[in-house]
Amino acid sequence: MNVVLFEAFPDPYRQSMARYSSCLKAALTPLLKPGESVSSYFPPARVAPKAARYWSHYVIYPWRARRQAGEVNHIIDHAYGYLAGAIDPRRMVVTVHDMIALKTRHGFIRRHNLSGICRAAQVICVSEATRREFLRLSGYPPEQAHVIHEGVGEEFFVEPEGDPFKQLGLPRARYLLHIGHVFPYKNIPGLLRIFSQLVDDKGADLFLLRVGGPFTREQRRLAQQLGIENRIRHLGYAQSQQLPLLYRCAELLLFPSLDEGFGFPVLEAMASGLPVVASQRGALPEVAGQAALLADPSHPTALADRVRELLKDSTLRAQLKEAGQERARQFTWDSTARKTLGIYRRIREENANR
Repeated sequence: MNVVLFEAFPDPYRQSMARYSSCLKAALTPLLKPGESVSSYFPPARVAPKAARYWSHYVIYPWRARRQAGEVNHIIDHAYGYLAGAIDPRRMVVTVHDMIALKTRHGFIRRHNLSGICRAAQVICVSEATRREFLRLSGYPPEQAHVIHEGVGEEFFVEPEGDPFKQLGLPRARYLLHIGHVFPYKNIPGLLRIFSQLVDDKGADLFLLRVGGPFTREQRRLAQQLGIENRIRHLGYAQSQQLPLLYRCAELLLFPSLDEGFGFPVLEAMASGLPVVASQRGALPEVAGQAALLADPSHPTALADRVRELLKDSTLRAQLKEAGQERARQFTWDSTARKTLGIYRRIREENANR
């Protein structure tokens, strides 16, 4: 059985897709039996302008994918569900990471991707929350949609050597950490309003450490209006080897998303022993369990109060550190790989006589 992982274009804001693929492949390799293999196929580089990007995305990639197909083909990013038009869908599995774009976008591309996913022999959803949304919007057979959680690397549990502030070139301060892009569902306005309330507290010498893409013009304007622009430190996109260091430099992770299909930063923060204050939307309660403080993201004051509670209570911080690491231990890439390999073998058996 040869399995081909069809990769996503290397967009900075979709780094989680590359991480999912690389970690899954690394965990699969020692589990393979003789005669089984897993390889990756990377699409042609995306180019500008927009018309050329669409050409690479929807014409060149499917054309090449048809020639690279294996006995089992895994579309690692649901945004490429349209590849079902080029690859035998009976030999295809798609991982659905979230339904956010499919809930908020309309038109041909949305229908094209969703219809492609629905042709796949099996679908992997990274959380139960994502599976519920996928089934609700697609009508896909429930027995063919499986929840397989993503994992967290061992490097996040290990205390890094040396001074993480120095290694990152970061001045020492009390940082609240936020990791992610600035799309609407990340709730950047809510993040800024929460932070503004905390800065207004007498004696609260806090800074917001932002990792990800730059703010939009409207988000920058809001930060200026709130008077907090000088208390925000932007690090840009982080390399994977920098992430374990980042979690060691903050007081807590603040993650007020309006929706999440999984929530890598929450899991990584817990593994690193960093307390988490997060939204109670999407898959975040499923990932965090009882090991984080959650509140309604539509009410900034509720999340700000959670942060205040955590910053003032050292006993609570210690409890969440222990509970978070215990919770994170339940999400392993080995488990992800074993369950995914079972899906591959099922597809292989179903197509053995074709």
